[in-house]
Amino acid sequence: MAKWAALKNEIAGIPSVVAANESRLAKLVDTGDLADVSVVVEITTCQALSGLLPRRQQLRTEQLAGAEAEILSACHAAIEDDLAPRARKAAGFARDAARKTLAAHFSDPTQLNYAIEKSTLVQQANAIAGVMTIRSSPGEGVLEYAAQIINRIADLADFEARLK
Repeated sequence: MAKWAALKNEIAGIPSVVAANESRLAKLVDTGDLADVSVVVEITTCQALSGLLPRRQQLRTEQLAGAEAEILSACHAAIEDDLAPRARKAAGFARDAARKTLAAHFSDPTQLNYAIEKSTLVQQANAIAGVMTIRSSPGEGVLEYAAQIINRIADLADFEARLK
């Protein structure tokens, strides 16, 4: 995520660098002493930057897309390998706990199952497990998706601690 943020900041700053460079180049060409080697060197530098900055922006944009893919891949791996199995296990424990508590109050199995699913504990487990799904194209954006996953890691740990 830090790589993504650094790339995003660099890309955002390139247009102002381009504008400042073009302004500097125009000023040097208009008013600079072309007989002065340092002025010619600065003009050459500005011209080189004019050619390089658009390529730099394109490259950083491609790298940003790659960083987003890496973040998404890391989210998917965390969900698949650790979080989803833990969330399912915690949801099972929540259902068992709700069943133990509610079984004395419901003789009809259908009503008991309904009450279990509507219990606060099971609803909390479902809310946590609901975010532990792999989305290939999160509508809210990759960073927001990653932030949700990170928040749910803490929620899951708290929930697991309450179940014990």
